[in-house]
Amino acid sequence: MIRSALIIVPHPDDEINVAGGLFETLQANGIYTSVVICTNGDHVPEYTAKRYREAQKAQRIFKYQELIFLGYGDGYRGTHIYDSKEGDAVNCDETWCRVKVKGKYGKKYIWCMVNKEAKVAVYFYDDGSRGRKVLRDFLGETKIDALQSDGFNVYMYLDNELVNVDHLCCFAHARAKFQYAFEQGKDADAEYFIRLIGWLYDQEEQYRLRHLTPEQIRKERQGEKTAKVISQIRQRLDKLLADGNGMRGDLMQKALNYLNSFWNQLILYLKDGRYNIDNSLAERTLRPMTVERKNSLTFGSHAGAKVSVIYHTFIETCKMCGVSTLEYFKEFFKAAIKRVQFQMNLRNVEREQLRILSKAAIKRVQFQMNLRNVEREQLRILSKAIMQGRTDYENMLPMTIGIKK
Repeated sequence: MIRSALIIVPHPDDEINVAGGLFETLQANGIYTSVVICTNGDHVPEYTAKRYREAQKAQRIFKYQELIFLGYGDGYRGTHIYDSKEGDAVNCDETWCRVKVKGKYGKKYIWCMVNKEAKVAVYFYDDGSRGRKVLRDFLGETKIDALQSDGFNVYMYLDNELVNVDHLCCFAHARAKFQYAFEQGKDADAEYFIRLIGWLYDQEEQYRLRHLTPEQIRKERQGEKTAKVISQIRQRLDKLLADGNGMRGDLMQKALNYLNSFWNQLILYLKDGRYNIDNSLAERTLRPMTVERKNSLTFGSHAGAKVSVIYHTFIETCKMCGVSTLEYFKEFFKAAIKRVQFQMNLRNVEREQLRILSKAAIKRVQFQMNLRNVEREQLRILSKAIMQGRTDYENMLPMTIGIKK
């Protein structure tokens, strides 16, 4: 019995032309289907991103399970999209706060981005905006391999604009939705998804306890057992969606829609051992900001919110590096004080040097003035002697002129 199918095509949209009718047969028989597109469609460079989006749309229409872009250039005109220097995988999340602007308190947003490999957590705030421009400006020209987030639509621009960046979503959010459907909606089908997703989490915990390297984790994730569970989740999802709503509750329907909408982003963690199954890293890092919101309630201005994000950036980065925040700030301020003292001493030296130079300059001016007075006196005496008819100029040397006998 065929359990899985692999379809390999050279160009984007070839999978539709070659195997369009085959997809329906494969899905009707519950066969896990993977499509590999070898080139990135850069024969016409400006169409690369468009072809990528079209392939994802085709996957949603034909409902096959896995889409893989190898990213090779079309002929000799392109290069492999993964040939660039390896970037990092980052996690991102945001939370709300209240900030006083123009005399009124409004709902604003603080962002947090975490780089697990670099052990850095950065909070950022752009006048409270939650728009995509904030994230785009913060990333700038930074090269990253992947960004993991929740399903907020601002993050989805990565799928359209940063085609070389893997965008992962959070399996914890998907599991929570099924948990709500089971506990509050009493939906029996939800328990099936909770159990299988729980198995995936158990595997992740085993990888951690065994201290596996990212490459070892990747091989484990792409093994037969995990592939079988992923296939079972997808098949049950497709079956329930095909059955229609029926007697299903709203919570269960929302859980199924979420899992289906973000399926590619949810299972993308299988691709790389550095990737996480969920976005809990960013959510845990952002939690102190939530606690602060409950304690301080509000910020009096944008400046106050910016001070807070700087403060939390230091603290959370220290925690990730295993450094005592208190000890870090002690050393930081010691170094800052030493720097200030050095600057003050340097200024004192500069002042003393300036005083000495000024004193020397004054003496030089006084010397020049005295010299000029002497020269004027010599000239006066010489002029007087000439007027008196004296011709013994050789006796009127500078050292004798003006000496009274």
